[in-house]
Amino acid sequence: MCKRFDIEAVAIGNGTAGRETESFIRGLGLPGEITVVMVNESGASIYSASEAAREEFPDHDVTVRGSVSIGRRLMDPLAELVKIDPKSIGVGQYQHDVDQPALKKSLDDVVISSVNKVGVEVNTASRPAKPGRNPREQFEMFGFAEGVAKIEDVKPGMKLPGIITNITAFGAFVDIGVHQDGLVHISELSDRFVKNPGDVVKVHQKVMVTVLEVDLQRKRISLSLRSGSTEKQKTESRESPKSSEVQRRKSAKDKSEKARTKPDRNKPSRFANNPFYEAFKKIKD
Repeated sequence: MCKRFDIEAVAIGNGTAGRETESFIRGLGLPGEITVVMVNESGASIYSASEAAREEFPDHDVTVRGSVSIGRRLMDPLAELVKIDPKSIGVGQYQHDVDQPALKKSLDDVVISSVNKVGVEVNTASRPAKPGRNPREQFEMFGFAEGVAKIEDVKPGMKLPGIITNITAFGAFVDIGVHQDGLVHISELSDRFVKNPGDVVKVHQKVMVTVLEVDLQRKRISLSLRSGSTEKQKTESRESPKSSEVQRRKSAKDKSEKARTKPDRNKPSRFANNPFYEAFKKIKD
């Protein structure tokens, strides 16, 4: 089939079972010149059930329309994405908490700015846009780490390629290909102080992260973008037992000193037989 249709690339959606599908396709022994690419499929299901999709493919069901949309996103993403409401593409964690008319206006302005930049006619861009207006200068290949397909495969100290999927006030979430985005806390975004995560990273940016911690029970992955994070992690693990012992001894010493200097209220005072002492003691108590 590859030879018959002269296939150059295979686009696979990054949704449910995406990594498993990628592994299956790569295991088929395809010709080396055929590229296998994971594509962001956010909003593809919205398009497949839309009026525009029904007009384009009246004789096909939603599964075929969705597959076509994923393939087109690899070929010409701008022409495909302008067919979808921007809110359906996944624009942020709190998109439903903000003023919706203001959000729509802001997103529409971004779409108009994008299509104007590459010369697409704004008046017709809401419908299938004119093809060949791909703003990317050169296609950049990206692939997740082989052998890391589920959270159980992730181990502290690993360096993994990933794509930033969301940015919040406390850090950035990164897709490392295990169906569970990891978090790069704001303190781990850079070697320097970071006040606003958006100043150092952006959504869909390709990054290389270091795994700091994996919590299988809560399905949480802690990541870092700091240089030397692996060395720091090793140093802390070597020094932590010693530091803990020093802290324990210091705490025991402090308690001992407090016990020696603390006055004993039950010890009789040298003024115990003084009537004025007894009178003042009663007033104080």
